[in-house]
Amino acid sequence: MPDHDTRRDAARLADSRLTDKDCERYAGMTAGLKAIQIASILTPQPAAEEEFAEREAFIKGLLGSGTDAGGRAHKLAALTSNMNRDEIKELVAPTATPPAPDPNLPTPYERARKEADRLIAKRKREILERECFGLVEFVEPAHGFDVVGGMEEVKKDLMVIAESIREGRTSRVPMGILFTGPMGTGKTFVAEAFAKECGLTTIKLKNFRSKWVGATEGNLEKILNVIRAIGQVVVIIDEGDRAFGNTDSEGDGGTSSRVIARIKEFMSDTSNRGRILFLVMTNRPDKLDVDLKRAGRLDRKIPFLYVQTPEEVELVAKALLRKNKIKTDVELATIRDGFSSKLVGYSNADIEAVILLANEDAARESGGDAAVLDHHFLRAAVDYFPSRDQELLDYMELLAVFESSSRRLLPAKYASLTPEDLDARLRHLRAIVGNRR
Repeated sequence: MPDHDTRRDAARLADSRLTDKDCERYAGMTAGLKAIQIASILTPQPAAEEEFAEREAFIKGLLGSGTDAGGRAHKLAALTSNMNRDEIKELVAPTATPPAPDPNLPTPYERARKEADRLIAKRKREILERECFGLVEFVEPAHGFDVVGGMEEVKKDLMVIAESIREGRTSRVPMGILFTGPMGTGKTFVAEAFAKECGLTTIKLKNFRSKWVGATEGNLEKILNVIRAIGQVVVIIDEGDRAFGNTDSEGDGGTSSRVIARIKEFMSDTSNRGRILFLVMTNRPDKLDVDLKRAGRLDRKIPFLYVQTPEEVELVAKALLRKNKIKTDVELATIRDGFSSKLVGYSNADIEAVILLANEDAARESGGDAAVLDHHFLRAAVDYFPSRDQELLDYMELLAVFESSSRRLLPAKYASLTPEDLDARLRHLRAIVGNRR
């Protein structure tokens, strides 16, 4: 496979419009691809094709949103290849006002860059599927941060990380991220949204363990070698306390200890910074190996807590209404006392359950397609009974606060705690909770 300099030269030869910064970016992104693949992806499409796309968009703007405007614009764009825009307007819609350029629409160069990024990610996925068949699972989320309610600071931090990876600003990318908090706070949901927003190939490690001596280590080494070679990969490890928590078991001949030691060694390799990002999730960070949580492995720790105010409940609820496509015209702020205030301290999963309960109530009352009204929300908030071990959940929440790498990410009631107060509360709850999970 070509080295970094060769890939950079291949990018520059493929598209002379690329800046030095873009060439460096693509040299990093195309690791694992052959020079001929890099050239085929980055070589600009013929000018005629770019002009056709722009002409089609211009004609569609003249036609407006009428029936089959897209199909008519496509046909007319093919018939008007030798005409300028004034002639096209005179032919297609003489009285129409030419559409003003939309500053939010991408330029042809930006569209080409986005398409190149998509093709590179597609080629890398093909390599992973071929080399690691059955050992990894691809994450293909349908949602981005638009359906994640609240958590503005967390989303902002994650977007900066995603942008830094795409642009090759490796010094701004952590080696790994730890999502920690009680169950139902949205850790997996936000991880999948992050995968969607960053646009990187995202995988979860499947069961790569084998009953044959040495096969487990061989499978792991194959996965690590491939993701190191291709780069630009996010590796999600759910229930990290189970994956990394037990290194003392001797029932498997020491295989677990060797596997965990190898993963930790790989995670601390600074040459992977900005190319491979590990995202570990857990609700019991106290059961993670302390060595795993040190700076240089999981150096960004993000707490996921239950909603603390009625306003936060409403932000989460609005996002969940969009996610579940529930029909309603109710402004949740107008029923705050009977709805949002009652759900403070609930998990995101519980809030979703209340919303779905209100939707079912509306269907029972007025039919399957009925909109959810305010009294449906109010009844559901009173009717819903969460199943929870409150002491265990309080303990998990305090653990997330304890592990947080920034007070900025904490609500006011926790941000003002001194380390001594936090430690005392953790010790008290630990004595009560014991080994409960």
